[in-house]
Amino acid sequence: PCVEHLLRAGAQQEAVAHIEHCAAALQEAGRVRLLLRWLDRLSPVAFEQAPSLGLVHAWALALHRRHDDAMCAVDRILAAPVQVERLSIETETVRCMLLATSDRIEECCEAGLGLLGRIPAQASFQYGVMTNSLAYGLISTYRYDEARQVLSRAMLRGAQRRNGIMRCVADVMEGIIDLLQGRLGNALARLQTAAERPGPGGGDAAGRKASIHVSLGWGLYETDALAEAEELLQRALPSVRATGPADSLITSFMLLARMAHERGDSDASLRLQAELELIGRD
Repeated sequence: PCVEHLLRAGAQQEAVAHIEHCAAALQEAGRVRLLLRWLDRLSPVAFEQAPSLGLVHAWALALHRRHDDAMCAVDRILAAPVQVERLSIETETVRCMLLATSDRIEECCEAGLGLLGRIPAQASFQYGVMTNSLAYGLISTYRYDEARQVLSRAMLRGAQRRNGIMRCVADVMEGIIDLLQGRLGNALARLQTAAERPGPGGGDAAGRKASIHVSLGWGLYETDALAEAEELLQRALPSVRATGPADSLITSFMLLARMAHERGDSDASLRLQAELELIGRD
């Protein structure tokens, strides 16, 4: 409320000070939409005067699926004539995540492997994001053993234990590897654990939790628990559509379309596929 009042009053300098103070806590809690609502109302001068706030803005844009805007913010920070090493490394982490979510998988792997030993020990959220992005890239290129090693390294370092949502995502990554390698029992156990683990509630965190449920729905589908899978996917779909990653959105629609087709409802299957195509065009 304090930041809202300051922004409405045009007291940008005071608002910036308050946002800088609470930004890390809001990121950890998954309150990305709130952060973005504030940051989008600041002038470019504010980010020039407070480079760390420009980095927070890049994080918020990236986590809210505004990938092009986020990459522009990253490029502006990295193009600055004077670089602070901590900000530079964290900006490269945001870039690694953007490469993963933009299907630039080889670039993501190269960037992530180069960052592994450079992120400070205390930056648990940052390290969790980087290792999960890198693991995603390695899984996408069928380098499953390397992906497991990266996730294990993050666990040993404590990055996943200190951040609930990052731990959930890491569990899902391991569950997906199990699914792809045919270990359905292991996959379901991991995915159910991730879905049941408490994390920050509401807001954008709800979209990320829903994407975990989509992965569990995939596991249930593969074990022929179709009714349970469909119920879970239908419940998750509104949150995934609003704030979830593109992969979760595609998986939801395609699994629901397959299940509709398998029960003989061709119209529903075609409707779901057409809706997904429209979303992709938008």
